[in-house]
Amino acid sequence: MSLYYCEVTQSGYEQGQSPLYSALPAELRLAVLRYCLSVCDHPTIQFNRDSVWRRLDYYRPQIVHTSILRTCRRLHDEGLRVLDQNLDHTIFFTAPPERPPQCTNPFDLERRLQDLVRQGRRPSVQNLQVFANLALLETTQNLQDLLDIEHLHPRNVTLTIRHVDFRDWEHDAPLAINSAWVLQTTLPDSVRSVVVQIESLGRKAAQLDHLAKIATRSWTFQRQDGSLLAVDPTRTTTQRWHGRSTLNDRKWVRDETAPDQLSYHLISLHFTPLGDQIVTRPQPEDLTVSAEMAKPLLFQSPSIRVADQQFHRMLTRHTNAIFAGSQHGGFLNMCPGSWPGDADGHPGSVDEMDPTWLFPKLDWLLKEPEDPRFGGRVTGYYHQDRVQRSRCPSING
Repeated sequence: MSLYYCEVTQSGYEQGQSPLYSALPAELRLAVLRYCLSVCDHPTIQFNRDSVWRRLDYYRPQIVHTSILRTCRRLHDEGLRVLDQNLDHTIFFTAPPERPPQCTNPFDLERRLQDLVRQGRRPSVQNLQVFANLALLETTQNLQDLLDIEHLHPRNVTLTIRHVDFRDWEHDAPLAINSAWVLQTTLPDSVRSVVVQIESLGRKAAQLDHLAKIATRSWTFQRQDGSLLAVDPTRTTTQRWHGRSTLNDRKWVRDETAPDQLSYHLISLHFTPLGDQIVTRPQPEDLTVSAEMAKPLLFQSPSIRVADQQFHRMLTRHTNAIFAGSQHGGFLNMCPGSWPGDADGHPGSVDEMDPTWLFPKLDWLLKEPEDPRFGGRVTGYYHQDRVQRSRCPSING
């Protein structure tokens, strides 16, 4: 991407006195802006330790520091172009208790992209990360709804199917993925790569390996221009990582590999364009395992509820924070289920988010969706979108 030339209309706009413009080449300045405006972890807030969405490389909310845009007018204009053309977005297609509070609402994303275009800006999504519950992925058009958002134009799409996204994972069911959605999904022409990640417990590694082999030989994704993306076997990767055995309000003692710990196995399949090769698209196979390969563990009580302990821990933490605030001449403004603000913490401190699954808001279940896209009643994004619009009338204009 090249920096656009902008005509100087005001005295001092060139900023020639600044080494950033007088000594640094435009290519290096562009690299600096890309680094400064890249997505990073929130410095003072982390996800609740027991949240089901806290996972490998996703321990804190993701933010972009934009303070560099306030340096001067010229840097503001150049930085906006860098920001617009290197957007990253994460979408959760799950029920509200299974995703972070204040995560990206697809309706809001669609509206923001439209607003940018109306302002004469040219948004371009570099990376689109999707966490999808299999039941939703296989029975709805939510993935296609997302890819069809006007002005989205993602270049790299990563679809992650986690251990908790498989059907009947609570009952240790054999791993299986219906492939109909693969055939029904059409990618925008902007997509250059697709990564499909499948994850389960470490003891199910053999099942995952078997699913990956079937997907490698039979799965392809098609773009709107008709070109196909197929798995590049040389880029398939495997990761192992450890997480807490408590997932939201339940501790899964059946699956523990150590006290309070679960071991995970993650396989990433990289789909890349086939280029000018003329091939007949294979029929994607369903991913299933044999009965011999699937050996469920029999536990009388596979999990135990720990909501009381979580609530007590939250109250203790808030009580200590309020007491500390009173010692400094004020009280912290927090409530159960809140998202602590930047100003609430002390320098160097990290606030843990509350266990929001203990305070479910079920009113969205009682309302019919005006727009059934993005999961409808199951995800409830339509209800959050309606509430957001009622609080921000200017968005509707």
